[in-house]
Amino acid sequence: RFYDADGNMIKQVQPESYDADSDDGNGYRYAYDACGRMTEVQDPEGNILHTYEYNGHGQILREVDGEGKEVIYTYNDLGWKIREQIKVQETDPALYRVIAYTYDSQGNKVEEAYGQQEVERDGEPDGWHRIQFSYDKNNHLNVVKDDFGAKMRYDYDCLGNVTLEERVIADGVHSVIHYAYNKNGWLVQRTEEIQGNGPVQAAVTRYAYDANGNLTKITTPKGSEIHRSYDADDRLTEERVLDRKNGIDRRVQYAYDAAGNVLKQAILGTDGECLESSTRYDLKDRATHRTNPAGGVTRYLYDRNDRLRKEISPYGYEP
Repeated sequence: RFYDADGNMIKQVQPESYDADSDDGNGYRYAYDACGRMTEVQDPEGNILHTYEYNGHGQILREVDGEGKEVIYTYNDLGWKIREQIKVQETDPALYRVIAYTYDSQGNKVEEAYGQQEVERDGEPDGWHRIQFSYDKNNHLNVVKDDFGAKMRYDYDCLGNVTLEERVIADGVHSVIHYAYNKNGWLVQRTEEIQGNGPVQAAVTRYAYDANGNLTKITTPKGSEIHRSYDADDRLTEERVLDRKNGIDRRVQYAYDAAGNVLKQAILGTDGECLESSTRYDLKDRATHRTNPAGGVTRYLYDRNDRLRKEISPYGYEP
């Protein structure tokens, strides 16, 4: 990487393009204005990938990508974004899709309005699809609704955790989800109800944790259980799925190296069967060999930028 006198990165050379003798090479180039704001990005071939224009407050007014997609931003006197224009047709004149934003005195977004027609740069759509947002006294989002009748409502506890989420599914039918937390603020119960025509249908999921906050048990609405165990570094060492009604009792065990990479995974069934797979890594923690339960080995090769270059299957197949 190369930097200017102000510490801005002006060039990034990939390892395969770097020439040690000249201490240079083809790479991505970055340009900045007098205020140190990035104004242009070029790829190693000199193609412009992005250009940026700013206002006096350092906010992006206009950006254009390498394919000519243009986005124009407008802000109010408080610096809040109030309009976004996205070029959708490269005609003469060009046409834009418009999104407008409205805020309350606290800076909370109270409306998003999506223009229903594509317009010229200075044009105004004839119609809008509006989404409204409202907040409680603590500035927590509590209602979201749109022009078509969709609506969501939220309640919170004193810690800001969501305790209720209500969604209108159809006329007279609501989905209501209740959340309960322990003294640490960890979710311990989720109750989902369908309220409307007929009796209320409820599905309860329960959660348990260890002292470190690791999820140790999940009880599903149908009574099946998922148990999880961890090592001293809070890494998952075993997950057990227990469904007594359907006779399912399956364990998956994990072993790690010092860097936290999964070395082995063993699936244990009730009949004593063990399906074990393993993974080997290089000094950069990249997976190089994966052995499946049948003993087949898949190999992985990387380039100097750590990108996967080749995958060789157990039978020598190279996709």
